[in-house]
Amino acid sequence: MGNNNIALACSVLDDKVNKRYLENYFLRLYSFTNENLSGYMRDLPYSSKSVLTTGSSCDQILNLISYGCEDISLLDINPFVKYYYELKKAAIMSLNRDDYLNFLHSHSLKAIFGCKTFNRNIFNKIRRYMSEEANTFWESIMTKYDPLFVRYNLFMGDESSKRSIILNNDYLNEEEYKKLRKKIEDVSIKFFRDDVVDLKGKYDKYDYIFLSNILDYIFSFQVKTLSEMLGVKDDYIVRVNGLMELLKEDGTAFFHYVWDYNQDSDYNCFFRSAFHENPNVSLKYIPGSAHITNARDAVLTYKKRVRR
Repeated sequence: MGNNNIALACSVLDDKVNKRYLENYFLRLYSFTNENLSGYMRDLPYSSKSVLTTGSSCDQILNLISYGCEDISLLDINPFVKYYYELKKAAIMSLNRDDYLNFLHSHSLKAIFGCKTFNRNIFNKIRRYMSEEANTFWESIMTKYDPLFVRYNLFMGDESSKRSIILNNDYLNEEEYKKLRKKIEDVSIKFFRDDVVDLKGKYDKYDYIFLSNILDYIFSFQVKTLSEMLGVKDDYIVRVNGLMELLKEDGTAFFHYVWDYNQDSDYNCFFRSAFHENPNVSLKYIPGSAHITNARDAVLTYKKRVRR
């Protein structure tokens, strides 16, 4: 399986799979989240809770560990996610917070000299903390290609500023980062490569589910008009309700993240139409992920009620 994933990564890097096709779109990683995860994750109790999350940046996992969660499953269609988690984990165990950000954040490429992004010497320093499979994966592609080429072409391009990344992730608070370094080695993550389209009956039930905006991609909401969104409303509701079967009784799912939320947006009209009669669904407002004054995002939340 490891060799197959190396070959697949090389196909992406050689651009043998066209970037415009959905298949290849899901084969690129996010370096860091572009959501305000702290805005909706930090206030939940995580002790003895089981969590299912998606998100190829792995920041969801790192925040969960920072909050004290120890039962974490990550579901993603991208097979490279588990290797990226190991790379991030190794960097956390080896580097201080600023060096960790410099190693993974592309904005440091603006400096002509002393670039640390995917720096080979830093990689050699941290690699001893990775499994043999992850080590082989990164070593293989960073030997065949320039590491900066890997960083730019195996990852999505819409990266936030370092300031926003720190504000969006509680684990990047300097004191929390130091604590995470001590916690992270003791938490074993369960990785599942699967399509979120059909999960019924495949997995355990969870106290919390974090789905990011994965349903945007399944239904192409970002490029649909309101009338087009309403045209797939019934299918969307069926899909959401099916995913909520993975919740334990009294569990909570954050199932759709919306950026730059606006009361008059098509998004607002669509979701109001889809869920206005569903007592399990609510909208949580949070500061916008870019942390611009007065900007706000929203997260659709599903609370599974205890049956009496």
